Amino acid sequence: MYTMIILFISVCLLALGAYYKQSLTKSGMYAAIVVGCVISFSLSFFGLIVLGAFFISSSLIGKVVQGSGDTFELKGEKRDAAQVLANGGWAAVCALLYGLTDAAGWLFAFVATISAANSDTWASVAGRLSRSKPRHFLTFDRLEHGQSGGMTIIGTVGAMLGAIFISIIAWSFNLLFLTFEITVYFVVFTSLVGFVAQYIDTIIGGTFQVLYRCSVCGNVTEKGVHCYHPSVKIRGIHFFTNDVTNHVCTASAVLFSWLYISFI
Repeated sequence: MYTMIILFISVCLLALGAYYKQSLTKSGMYAAIVVGCVISFSLSFFGLIVLGAFFISSSLIGKVVQGSGDTFELKGEKRDAAQVLANGGWAAVCALLYGLTDAAGWLFAFVATISAANSDTWASVAGRLSRSKPRHFLTFDRLEHGQSGGMTIIGTVGAMLGAIFISIIAWSFNLLFLTFEITVYFVVFTSLVGFVAQYIDTIIGGTFQVLYRCSVCGNVTEKGVHCYHPSVKIRGIHFFTNDVTNHVCTASAVLFSWLYISFI
């Protein structure tokens, strides 16, 4: 009982701190509390630490490019409820199913899903630090920094490090407290799944995700409204926003996790 109270207070403090640090909107704070509680109550301090490592690291690294003026950033660095659920919702589902079934596959999928979300975030931030413009993953055309579907060398390195970081955090916590049976192979393959799922995000973002052209300045953007005027859709499916793309990314990590587990 005391553990649950401590976990709840920890989740609330983390969400409140993020809100006051302008990393979350009010709706994002409430969603983070729900997601954090589901994960923490299902996986105890292990879940809290892994989720916290993702959220804190992605928020801090996001500050590096805050105010960079990217045309393609839809909502900025403050995460709302939709963004929180897109990045952490599937991880919460995996944590809950592990808590209900005690099936090791859901634990693997939980870490891999957080790894994918972190990989995607670090890739986006690192890519925007590249001196050269990204290239489209399929056509190799030059894109603007921040546009979905683009790839850079530094962004790819960031994706790798982001995926590995979460898996190592999970392994290190377990090494200290021996909560679960987590081996080096667990680290390698959850990192790999997270990294591959991040590429699903790139593929979906560069094909199905909606893209607009501003009717005032002519810039290509992911914003439905630009320069205070409605933008004109030039590509993609209307409802396929960046949040939907992130859902596909994290959900694919769950799928890849179970595919991997089925063949070992």
